[in-house]
Amino acid sequence: DSVQFHNASIIMKNLTIAGFGLDNWLGSVSADVKQQMVDELISSLGMPNFKLAVAAKYDLQQVKEAFMAVKTGALNGKALFWNG
Repeated sequence: DSVQFHNASIIMKNLTIAGFGLDNWLGSVSADVKQQMVDELISSLGMPNFKLAVAAKYDLQQVKEAFMAVKTGALNGKALFWNG
């Protein structure tokens, strides 16, 4: 998505715009850093209090609807599929 900024708003308020892309970051770090990240993620997933918010449940026949909801950002959480 494109975003527009007014130059005066940025310059006069001395603002800085910065971005972050996971792909770029992963390409810039060592294998050790990547392994540490994976280890921390696995550890977090195994904690009893770890939860993923489920925003919607879809029947397998609703793949198109689920994909569009995820793509458009309409869901505030994960989409689950079930074969009912």
